[in-house]
Amino acid sequence: FGVSGQIAPKLTAGVEYSQFISGQPSVAFKDERNIEFSLKYADGDKDSKVTVNPYAKLFWAFDSKSSTVVLGKAGGTFDVELGAVPTYKFEGGGSISAPTWVTVGPKTYWGKRGDLIDDSNFGVFSTGLKGSVPLTFFKGGAGASVYAQVQYYHLINDNLEAARTILTRSTGKDKVTFGAGLSYGF
Repeated sequence: FGVSGQIAPKLTAGVEYSQFISGQPSVAFKDERNIEFSLKYADGDKDSKVTVNPYAKLFWAFDSKSSTVVLGKAGGTFDVELGAVPTYKFEGGGSISAPTWVTVGPKTYWGKRGDLIDDSNFGVFSTGLKGSVPLTFFKGGAGASVYAQVQYYHLINDNLEAARTILTRSTGKDKVTFGAGLSYGF
């Protein structure tokens, strides 16, 4: 759960509490509690066709029971997501965007042992495409749209690839996901 709000023109701040629950704590990880802080800048005007929309998120793993990335330091650590959501708006309200980001953090966030596989501060790089079309039959203050997206993820840090193998028994540094859905809001 979380809350966000505009703190200055074009600038939104947010805070969110999340809990990761492991189905098999003895195999993977113990339940974790985390807080994420965000700042998002809306660089365009309401009628702008092209915007960049940069943002930063600080993910604080404050709970010392387990590591969010399995092999990393347990609690008292963080990573930072730096990204942007370049967007093009079409006439009639549809849009296409390219959510792109990279995570950075202390080397111990990704791996806590002395035999770190990859002694890097970088975690994940991701980019994708998302298309959205408004549903115009909703009236009043609510808005709705349908969307489809594809997102590519590259695990920069070798410790994340090792953690992925532990959790999912899959290997490799690259993954592509596809999604579609309905978005509804006020």
